[in-house]
Amino acid sequence: MNVAWQQGNLRKFCQEKGIHVSAWSPLGANGASWGSLAVIDSPVLKDIAIAIGKSVAQILKPFYELIKSETTMMRTASQKWGYIRIMAGTIFGGILGFYVMHRLETNYKELDNDMRKCKEEFKEFERIA
Repeated sequence: MNVAWQQGNLRKFCQEKGIHVSAWSPLGANGASWGSLAVIDSPVLKDIAIAIGKSVAQILKPFYELIKSETTMMRTASQKWGYIRIMAGTIFGGILGFYVMHRLETNYKELDNDMRKCKEEFKEFERIA
């Protein structure tokens, strides 16, 4: 599930049945064999991002909260290696993972204040799916 593939019927079904929904590859997984640029290249998302002075990637976390995704797998580019090292159980990976998660949390807190001002623009997300 991502902003370009919102799966409204599936989310509704899962909510009715008490099934947990996760937003995986929230940026569209460009580079994966099944991914696309539908999210990052969306004119609607670009317009919203420009209006509030943020990147397309930065505006997506609050969107996933609005559609009530229980979990959103967001990461920074450097986090990929942190996860690999954490999974291998090294101390370095744990430190890197903590640093990246702290950075994500800081970025989100800054962004959250801006996003509260833009709830109307988020209605435009429905045009993407």
